[in-house]
Amino acid sequence: MNFKILKDQQLIGQIYGVEYGRMNFSFVEGVNQSIKDSIMEVLGSCEGIEQLKSNLVAQGYIINEMTFETNIQRDLNLEEKRNISFVYQSNLIENIVEISEDELSRQFIRNFYGGHIGAWKYLRDLALAKKPISLSVLSSLHENISIEQKVLGHQIKNEHMGVIRDKDTVVMVGGRVCFPPSEDQLNSMFVKLNKSLEKLISDSFTVDQVLNLASDFHYDYEIIHPYADGNGRTGRLMINYIMVFCGLEPLVITNHDKQRYYECFGGQYDDHSVYKEKMYKFFVEKYKENQSGLY
Repeated sequence: MNFKILKDQQLIGQIYGVEYGRMNFSFVEGVNQSIKDSIMEVLGSCEGIEQLKSNLVAQGYIINEMTFETNIQRDLNLEEKRNISFVYQSNLIENIVEISEDELSRQFIRNFYGGHIGAWKYLRDLALAKKPISLSVLSSLHENISIEQKVLGHQIKNEHMGVIRDKDTVVMVGGRVCFPPSEDQLNSMFVKLNKSLEKLISDSFTVDQVLNLASDFHYDYEIIHPYADGNGRTGRLMINYIMVFCGLEPLVITNHDKQRYYECFGGQYDDHSVYKEKMYKFFVEKYKENQSGLY
C-alpha cells in the first residue's frame, strides 16, 4: 500500500513500499523545514502505518492512497540493473536489509527521488549533465538517506540528518579516531574534486586515472567521516558520481566484498599512502569484476 501526504492541497511526501512491517517515507523537494521536523517527530513516535496515518490526520494532514503496480511492468536493461545493484549492495554493507531489489527497481523506474535510490538518481543526473558537486548538495542527499534509514527502524537523530557532525560527535573508521571536520576543509575537497574532473574530461583520460581519482577521494572522505552516520553510503555515492561523470558505469562494491573493502582503511597511526594504494588496487579489481558481470 502506498500513500501521499498533503497539507493545504500541497503534496508533502509519500509513504511507499511497505515491507517487513516497516514503512518507507520520503519528502518531496522544497518542503519547509518546520513541516519536515513535525512529521519526523510523528514518525519517531509511531509503530505502524495506521497509527502514523491517524496522528498525521490529527495534525491537519490529508492521507490519500496511491495505486502503483505491484510488479515491475518491464524488463530492466543492464545499465538499470547495475544502478539498482549498486544501491542495494551499498545498503547491505550497512546492514540495511529492509528494502528489496524489487522495491528499489520499482523506485528507480518511476519518477521517484526519495531515499537512497532517489539520492543516487539525483546525483547520477548531475554527473550525466557534467555538473559540479558541492557539500550542500551532498548534505541534502544525506538527509534523504537518513529519513529513509529512520523510517526503516535504524537509529539516527533528527539533528544529525544532513548536518556535518560537531565537536561532540567523534566516530571511528578502520580503528582510526575521526575528529569532526571543518566545513572549509570539506568545501575545499569538493572544489578540488570538481577541478580534477574538469581536467580529466578535457584531456584523454584512462580508466585507471578515473579509478585513482575515485579511490583517493573515497579514502579521504571516509577518513574524515563528515556525518554522524551515513558516511559509507554517501561516500559510495560519490565514487559513482565520479565514475558516471567520466562516462563509466557505476562501481558496485558488494556486501561480499565488505572485509577486503574495510581492510583498505588503515588504523590510527598507519601510513595513509600505503592504504590509499591498497584502496586503488581494490577499485581496479572491482572494476574488472564488474566488467565481467560480477556484482
